[in-house]
Amino acid sequence: MKVAHFANEYPPVTTGGLGTYMQGLLQFHWATGDVADLFFLGDAPVNDWSFHTPAFGGKDSPRTYSQKDFETLTRGTHYDVVVCQDWPGIVASQELWKHGVPLVYTCHLPLSWDIGEFEDVSSPFAAEMEWSALAHADVVISISQSVHEHLAKQFPFVEAKSHVIPHGTDTDFFRPLASPLPAASPVVLYVGRFYEQKGFDLIPDIFAEIKQGYPDVVFEIIGVGELEKPARERLSELSIDDSVTWQPFSDIATVRDAYQRAAAVVMPSRREPFGLVAIEAMSCGAPLVAFESGGIGEIVRHGDTGLLSAVGDTSTMVRNVTRLLTDPSFSHGVSAAARTAVIEEFDQTMCHRRTRELYNSLRG
Repeated sequence: MKVAHFANEYPPVTTGGLGTYMQGLLQFHWATGDVADLFFLGDAPVNDWSFHTPAFGGKDSPRTYSQKDFETLTRGTHYDVVVCQDWPGIVASQELWKHGVPLVYTCHLPLSWDIGEFEDVSSPFAAEMEWSALAHADVVISISQSVHEHLAKQFPFVEAKSHVIPHGTDTDFFRPLASPLPAASPVVLYVGRFYEQKGFDLIPDIFAEIKQGYPDVVFEIIGVGELEKPARERLSELSIDDSVTWQPFSDIATVRDAYQRAAAVVMPSRREPFGLVAIEAMSCGAPLVAFESGGIGEIVRHGDTGLLSAVGDTSTMVRNVTRLLTDPSFSHGVSAAARTAVIEEFDQTMCHRRTRELYNSLRG
């Protein structure tokens, strides 16, 4: 099978849910003997083996590519399936799918859930591109039931062609330490982008309230984003900045190590289509404390595999973290149950196999 993937995230240029997903899916394709090519939509080439097809030439100005362009890039490869990973690739990929090659649109984040404006295109234009991708697709993959229900309500024509296939994670790589070393101080961890969608603006006050009730705790933050400066300023105002360590998005081994030493991982996302950080943390046995937003409520069973509170309820989130810090027996039970749940429901190979089977069913 020959598959063309169009995506605007891929390590190491960017690190996030979509980038991590693409890396794992491409590796799975190659392991099965597929020809799976990445058409990278970002500004700069991601590596020397992918095809660089920037999605935009300027604000609200999508780039188009001719059949000759693709023949030159790919040396005449004829694909069985074209896949748009979110909406930016719909225009760039059209010369491949408009001649009858099946088009799959995978929705990782509905546009209306992405709080804020885009720098490269206006929101109205992006909405038009999302509609176009959904309308032209032969199949739509939603990464959670919540995303599926949202798309079906907003775009009723999606209902009949939508499939729910979640992201998965490498449970052999993301695993607990065999013999964890006792920590000098318990660590509360945040991993993710620094945006309102992720609730990062709430992190300083959440950390301060946890520190007030449990003075020995320390905090780690891994990520990048526009809210870093105001968050640092707020942590300083709250006089807890010396209890917080920061590092940018890092290689997955560094992130795994952080999960393995965390006493709790916090996810205050206002809108979370799935939650890759959640299953990575759970796979490592790191107890998760999150808002019950979107896909998180499908991943976490409250009181069993993690602890949930309503979106915006930071006080309950703080109490949930404190419970984990003060009740080792309960924390160990959550850790073990979370690990088991991810192995059974979100193993990466299982999820990628389902995706590949769907692609293969579309071949003529």
